[in-house]
Amino acid sequence: MADEQKFIWHCQRMGGTDQVMLSTMEELRHLSELDPKLWVTKLSQSI
Repeated sequence: MADEQKFIWHCQRMGGTDQVMLSTMEELRHLSELDPKLWVTKLSQSI
């Protein structure tokens, strides 16, 4: 069995929540591997 290497995500705590940083193309390429249960959406209102 081949030794599969997992992608290492970089996180930052903002507003009391750990959030994955998406700052490189490599991170975007691996986005499908990130568990959707960990995704957080922040909605902002226009005033």
